[in-house]
Amino acid sequence: MNQKLSKTAIISIDVETDWGGRLPASKETIRGVKVGLPKIFEILNQYQCPTTLFINGEIVPYIKEEINISIQKKFEIGSHGFTHRKMPALSTGEIIEELAKSKAILEDFTGQKIRGFRAPQARIPEGLYHYLKQTNYEYDSSVFAGKMPSRFNNQNVPIEPYLQDNIWEIPVNSLPLIPLPMGLLWIDLFQLSLIQLLSSVSPLPPIVQVYMHPFDFIPAYSVEDLSIPWGAKLWYTRQQGSALKTLNRLLYWLQQLGYTFRTAGDVINSYSMS
Repeated sequence: MNQKLSKTAIISIDVETDWGGRLPASKETIRGVKVGLPKIFEILNQYQCPTTLFINGEIVPYIKEEINISIQKKFEIGSHGFTHRKMPALSTGEIIEELAKSKAILEDFTGQKIRGFRAPQARIPEGLYHYLKQTNYEYDSSVFAGKMPSRFNNQNVPIEPYLQDNIWEIPVNSLPLIPLPMGLLWIDLFQLSLIQLLSSVSPLPPIVQVYMHPFDFIPAYSVEDLSIPWGAKLWYTRQQGSALKTLNRLLYWLQQLGYTFRTAGDVINSYSMS
C-alpha cells in the first residue's frame, strides 16, 4: 500500500445519455447531466471533494457548459468512449476509433490531456490495455469488483491500483460482504446503514472508489421510441430522488472515517512516483 494514500476515496461520475447511455445523443436525452450533475456538484462542494468525470465523447457538444464548470472546479476529465456501445462486440478498428475519437474531442474542447478511460457498462474487450497504450492513455478504471450477469465477473480484484500491460488500473472495489461494485445506487438500494454495519465486519479498503451517473439523481422518464429492458426500467425508476441524500450521507461517513478525497489521476500520480 502506498503510504502517501492511506485512506483515499475516489468519487467518479460516468457522464452519458439518460437510461444508462441507451439513448442517442441529443439535447433531449441528457436531462441527467442538465439537472442531476449540478446537484452532485453542490454536494461535492460541501465536502471540498474533487471528482473524476468519465465523459462520452458524442455528448460533448450538448454539455459544454457543464464541462467548463468542471474545469473551473479543477475536476478531472476522462473518457467514457465516444459512444456507449458494448466494446466487446466491436471490431479492433471500432475499439481504437472509440478510444481515439473520444480522446480527441475531449482534449480539443478542454485543452487538457485526457489520461484515463472507463469502458461503457464496465464491459472490457479483450486487448483493452494494448489499445489504451496505442491511443496514449495512462490509466483505466473499468475493472469493477464483484459480479453483474452479462457484464462482468471479477473475483479477487486487487484493493489498490496496479499495473497491467504498462497501463495503470484503478479498480472499483466491492461493497462490504456483498459481491457488487460500490456504485451509489447499490448503496442506495441496500441502505447506507446496512453498508456501515457490514463494514464493521469487513472494513472498507484503504482506497475506495464510488461510481455514479448524473441520471441517478433525477426521476426516470418514459421513452416511446426505444425498447428498454424491464430490468433497466425497474432499476432507474426505483430511487426517486433518494440517491441525493445517500450521496450526502456517504461522503460525510467517508470523511468521518478519515478518508481523503482525490481524483483518479492524482492517485495514479502518487503511485507512479512511489
